[in-house]
Amino acid sequence: MLLVVAVVIFGIGVYACADFGTPSGAREARAPFTYWLLLMAVWGSLNLVFVSGDLFTLYVALELLTFAGVPLVSLEGRGETLRAALRYLLFALLGSVLYLLGAVLLYGAYGTLDIALLAAGIGPDPATVAAAALMTTGLLAKTALFRCTSGCHPRTPARRRRRVRCCPHWWSRVRGSSSSACGST
Repeated sequence: MLLVVAVVIFGIGVYACADFGTPSGAREARAPFTYWLLLMAVWGSLNLVFVSGDLFTLYVALELLTFAGVPLVSLEGRGETLRAALRYLLFALLGSVLYLLGAVLLYGAYGTLDIALLAAGIGPDPATVAAAALMTTGLLAKTALFRCTSGCHPRTPARRRRRVRCCPHWWSRVRGSSSSACGST
């Protein structure tokens, strides 16, 4: 997975050179410098997600990913992108609290957060089910899967943003813009 992440980040970097490249001899502007710094932070955070061996390290990696991704969304600096980034940040922090509560439940029930030890000794008791539900809900909140996370997509045309806010992104793509399940456009 580390290789896949490296290839994807490389592709993003090649594509982003057109928007955030600095001609030789020119002084580097703040936006390109910030973009490349945040892209490296996203890369490092994704690498940490894949090499983490316990739930708390995974939590830290997801937080680093959130705190690197939110400034990328608001890099343009327009009010609309800043509002979208703030909405996503608040929703992601709620997801983080839910994930952390699930991890605390698992630690209280099993005395460890190590993923290998949990896999070997976990059972279908109520604490495990509650922890799985909390952690899954928290991770879904952090992925911005549902439209109730914002206008996190500020460049979406206004006619498409009038959908019911909690329609999953994938459902609106499958059903098209006139989906009755997601509201009318």
